Amino acid sequence: MSITIQPSRGVPLADRSVIASKHGVPWWAAVLGAFAMTGIGIAIDLTLGDTLTRIFLIFYAFGCVAAVLAVAHKGIFAAMVQPPLILAIAVPLVVNALGTPAKSGMRDKMITLALPLVNGFPTMALTTLATVLLGTARIVIQRRAYPADTRERAEANQESYRPRGGFLHHDDVSSQHTGTARPAPSTHHGA
Repeated sequence: MSITIQPSRGVPLADRSVIASKHGVPWWAAVLGAFAMTGIGIAIDLTLGDTLTRIFLIFYAFGCVAAVLAVAHKGIFAAMVQPPLILAIAVPLVVNALGTPAKSGMRDKMITLALPLVNGFPTMALTTLATVLLGTARIVIQRRAYPADTRERAEANQESYRPRGGFLHHDDVSSQHTGTARPAPSTHHGA
């Protein structure tokens, strides 16, 4: 089975979301969006009770997956690796905000902090797997579907190369790739 995607020349590959005709959001906006969805899940859970439940986990997973789909192509990596970071930041913040009873010791505080992290681990692992698979699929499919964009970007990078005072010059780089050697400059200055 072959995937056929019609090229869209309006949006450069680096700026595309999962929908080729739409601009993606910057990586930081995708991460903030996932945090926002996680925050909404936390707020709903805390309104209904005093613990984090599946509602929080569903909003968290949805936010992370939506982020990897909405982010611009050049920011996919940030969206792919965000799920463990969001969980590791959000859960301790909520637990600290809720507080623990005054008489509880360090052991009780650690259990109170660890329990939601342990309960959320399977969701975090599945969400991370989903974001990595979706992000990788986006990279592979979009690069195959729009090879001209990839070539244009490579050519633009090649043309913008400026030697910076080192021993390696642009002609030297070109000859390495083509297999032709450039004659070495003469070091003999005498008669």
